[in-house]
Amino acid sequence: MNAWRTLVLVVWLVGSMLPTAGTAADDPPITDVAFSPDGRYLVCVGQSGIVSRRWPDLETVAAIQVPLDNLHCAAFSPDGDHLAVGGGNPADFGAVVTLKWSEGALDETIVHQYRQFDDSVVDVRWTGNNSWLAASIDRTVRHVHLNQSEATVMQGHSRAVTAVETFGQTKWILSGGDDHRLRLWDTADFETVRTLKQHTGPIVDIAAARTNDGLPIVATASEDRTVRLWQPTIGRLIRFCRLPQQPLKIAWSPDSQTIVAACRDGNVRWIDVASVQVVHTQQAIDGWAYAIAIHPSEPTIVVAGSGGKIQPFPLDHP
Repeated sequence: MNAWRTLVLVVWLVGSMLPTAGTAADDPPITDVAFSPDGRYLVCVGQSGIVSRRWPDLETVAAIQVPLDNLHCAAFSPDGDHLAVGGGNPADFGAVVTLKWSEGALDETIVHQYRQFDDSVVDVRWTGNNSWLAASIDRTVRHVHLNQSEATVMQGHSRAVTAVETFGQTKWILSGGDDHRLRLWDTADFETVRTLKQHTGPIVDIAAARTNDGLPIVATASEDRTVRLWQPTIGRLIRFCRLPQQPLKIAWSPDSQTIVAACRDGNVRWIDVASVQVVHTQQAIDGWAYAIAIHPSEPTIVVAGSGGKIQPFPLDHP
């Protein structure tokens, strides 16, 4: 058996028994997870704040609070020097807080804080080592530089913006929201290029394929229980997969041949991109599976959600 495969199976078996991974039914849910770029740590966020865990034993190495009651999203800068977390209070304010990251240690001193949203921030993506995009329930997407006080505000969605992604070497931005719409933006002027309307329910996540030789391909997940594949720069819907339950978070495999979906019923579903068929289903969470992350160098995924539960799996399904 391949050495990586052996390690992944061990992590899976051990991870399912880890008390530190959160197993109490009344523990707050984990709403997002992110691997550090070097793959040595897993950061989890939610109502409990920010928790950094060592990989692969998932032992807690740091736990801190930031001035946000509800955290919804987390992302590392490409160079791994900063962690951005987003959240806020519904119908009150939203914010993104940036912290310094070094060897698994989170500096509680806030490097940057942007609190100009009128409602919670639910998704954040870095566009470089010093700038990020954030999607908010206040119906905006904002582009913020850490060394600037003003932000570029992108408006066009008629309801909450719930997901944002950048691709094409950050030339393009795709946002999705509760209005069932996808909006493609050009970063040259931050204006809408086109709107895609084929979803029949709110959009909950967007993920760009990691590798592609032709036009960029992006996957979207929606409350209409579909995962759809797009070539957004030409406005083309390629194909879609309808799932038995609503997907909450999606991720591409490194070879872009598989999409893994964490779903509302606690199952993880592997979707073959070529056939857009579900080829494997695995129970992960007793409750909702809110978050999913793929390790940057190992064939492993981590799913997290209700009850603070964290569950590792081999990326290559049995």
